[in-house]
Amino acid sequence: YTLDVVLPSEQTYAPESFGNGSMAMVAVSEDNNITFRNVLGGMKLQLKGTQTVTSITLQGKNSEKLSGAATVTAYTDEIKPAITMASDASTSVTLNCGSGVQLNETTATEFIIALPPVLFSQGFTVTITDDAGNEQTIETDKENSVLRSSLLVMPEVTLDKVPQPGDYIDEYGVN
Repeated sequence: YTLDVVLPSEQTYAPESFGNGSMAMVAVSEDNNITFRNVLGGMKLQLKGTQTVTSITLQGKNSEKLSGAATVTAYTDEIKPAITMASDASTSVTLNCGSGVQLNETTATEFIIALPPVLFSQGFTVTITDDAGNEQTIETDKENSVLRSSLLVMPEVTLDKVPQPGDYIDEYGVN
């Protein structure tokens, strides 16, 4: 059985979870005994800092398809569902954090983004935007895989301090 779906290019932040409507599941039954199975996996980012995060955008470095049109194949037996992204699917996905999620300097805040199973063969880039419109980028060139029905948990990252009015900046950075 196949069905055409659209994975949202923008997901809504939910504390310690996937945003509402972003984690696709399917079920097929020949006897009215239904077992839903996850179609997607996800990435968990763990951020520390003093910023208020308003959005996070994820993009693979090898044009991996992360949102948009896709075809899901569901099976009646124990075979796991599969998803194939359309050729014109988007290479990015954004987690919208609304008016913002305040980070903590000592305890990491979790941000979870639902993703199709994907191999980031050349790594990926994460762009974090705060409530002042400042952007910071975290990236890796290492191969990483997102698997169906599991989370790729990234290590904790402390964001750089964003210069504030009155901060002194010299050639070595913020003092």
